[in-house]
Amino acid sequence: VGPVMSAASFIETVGGRIVVFTAQKVSLQGIVTGGWSLRTVNASTLQLGPPVQLPFLGNTYWFSVTSGVSGTDDVWINDGGVLLLLNTATGKIVRREYAEADGASLALSPDGRILYALGYVSRANDARGLVREFNAVTGQVLATRRQPFLSDGTAGLTPVEAAVWVTSYLSSVSVLSSDGLRPIALSQGSLPLDPPSATAYRGFTAYNLGAFLLLRSYRGMTCLAPTTGSLRATALWTAKQAPSWTPAALVGHILVAVQVTSFTSSKVLAVHIPDRKSTRLNSSH
Repeated sequence: VGPVMSAASFIETVGGRIVVFTAQKVSLQGIVTGGWSLRTVNASTLQLGPPVQLPFLGNTYWFSVTSGVSGTDDVWINDGGVLLLLNTATGKIVRREYAEADGASLALSPDGRILYALGYVSRANDARGLVREFNAVTGQVLATRRQPFLSDGTAGLTPVEAAVWVTSYLSSVSVLSSDGLRPIALSQGSLPLDPPSATAYRGFTAYNLGAFLLLRSYRGMTCLAPTTGSLRATALWTAKQAPSWTPAALVGHILVAVQVTSFTSSKVLAVHIPDRKSTRLNSSH
């Protein structure tokens, strides 16, 4: 129970504070027409601080925001391919960078020092993804890499310590080192098996849980070492057995997950993550 805000809102942790970006007015088509404001949230009382009016930051379709940059009150925002460094204490734009790609999604490294931007570029019949690496504090471009499999823009970034995982709904996964975005070879068995039908959903989703990375697909899930991709455990399932839970956090050897059971309810699950000698993932309520 707490204050009611627009559904077009983003909540982030910045420098030990919780801030919320909220759209002032949104049309039925999801277009922000009334601008954006920023407010601090008191975690104990859920009270909102006074609104800080922000410059126009695009519509809700492209808008995305990161958590706080290391040692600052700043966050990075994607405004339709333009990357903005915003100071949350003043509401002012500190820096602008161009993503050089449409639909750029953003993610910060776990230490908040490196910014990754992912978008796609279409030229004639050559549609490619573009991954860029920035110094999150200064905005300096550190590396750029083209990814030929990201042609539809439906891909995700999952940063881990010293690397970033790039997953695609087109059945592709790559791991890029934070040192120049160099590819890291995945070990055999790291990727779950392909679905039985060529027309079946083939997407991958990666979840960074700190000590482990879970890579999930239509056919199963693998538990991997985050920076090397070496295999720790495997779970396979059929379409009828595929779980509908989403990993949330790793506590010891227990993975806490949320499973949606209906439109209005869900369950909290505990999934046991085995040690290196085991080869299967076991789940229980």
